[in-house]
Parts: sequence; structure tokens; C-alpha cells
Amino acid sequence: EIYEQLYYASFQKNQQDVVDTSSTKKETHTSFAAISPDAYARTVTINGFSKAYAMTGFRLGYLAAPAPVAAACGKIQGQITSCASSLAQAAAIAALNLPQDALDPQVAEFRRRRDYVLTRLEKIASLTGTLECPPAPKGAFYLLPDISAAFGATVGNRHISDSTTFCAALLEARKLALVPGDAFGAPSAIRISYAADQTTLEKAMDALESFLTSDLVFSS
Repeated sequence: EIYEQLYYASFQKNQQDVVDTSSTKKETHTSFAAISPDAYARTVTINGFSKAYAMTGFRLGYLAAPAPVAAACGKIQGQITSCASSLAQAAAIAALNLPQDALDPQVAEFRRRRDYVLTRLEKIASLTGTLECPPAPKGAFYLLPDISAAFGATVGNRHISDSTTFCAALLEARKLALVPGDAFGAPSAIRISYAADQTTLEKAMDALESFLTSDLVFSS
């Protein structure tokens, strides 16, 4: 449940077709273990600090489970990994002791970036038939637009046959690095992270738009 803190309101537009960012409604994550006593007894919850607290390099996580399961996991973990550093442990304690609303500004910023990228993807989809805008996520910071309509196109001497070759062509032509969707169960999509700053996102969306509207060549 590593994205439990990064949970935000829906993507909505008003009657003027403008993204509504005025909503202050705060939606919350529900853990599987909180659904019922039966679910609690059968749930292993895995969490960490790399996403909500931007502690990626600390490589620290934790597990919560019924005592027998946790004990068994501890035996395995003790034989395959070394101890977490004292620095990482101290940082994690500080993160867990933060006020409940400490992450609200960060969550609001992710929501704003999500809305911006979605708006740009909708524009790109309206300009070209080679991208399908994805549903709006309510958490994390990823979007997976479908680009399968671009399969079969060429960019220079490169033939696009799947999301991997699409990303390779995009990187070569526009110096924009995106991730093929295959690893996430979406082979017809590419993964866009909007964890970057606004300026970087604007440049990335400009590059993607130019690639899809200008660089793809389809043979008749």
C-alpha cells in the first residue's frame, strides 16, 4: 500500500470544459486489512517510504501481518538481506511522526500535475488518432495512454511494432524517455510519470505532441 498517502480527488471539468481544481474534498485510502476482522486476519500489508515521503534511495519498507506470518517472513528476511542503515531508520521514524496533514501540499501538487498532463493528452488525442487518453487515476503519479494505433508506423529508419519500439523511436527523435507498458500489464500503452516538475512536464508533453503529430509516417 505504498501509495496510500497519494490519493486525491477525481479529474473533473466544469461547463466551460475547464479542469475544476477548486474541490477541497480529500479522499482517503482504505486498507484491505480494515475491511473486516476476517480480512484483517488474512491480509499481509506491505508498505514503504519511497513514494509518499520521497525516500527512494533509503531502500526501507515494512510488513504487517498476523504474528505467525510475520515471524516466518522475519526468518526469511534475516537470511537474505542486511540490516537497514541507522540513517534510514531515523528518517523513517521522522516521516511516520509527521502531522497527518503534512503531505497535503504534495498531494495537491500531484493532483495539479495529473490534471495538466491529462488535459494535454486529451488535446493530443484530438489532434491525432494515434493516442487514446487514459482514465484519470485517483492516486500515485502515473498515466498509461494507449498508443497501439501508432503500431505499424515508421520514424526515420525505425519501425514501430510495439510499445518498446515506440519508446525507442520517441527517445531517438525527441529525446523524451517514457516507459513501455509491457511491464505493467499494458502492452499497448506507454507509462508517463508526472512526478517531475511542471517545466519538465510541459517540455515532455510538447515533445510527445510533436512526435505523434509530425514524426510518424504510415505507409499506404
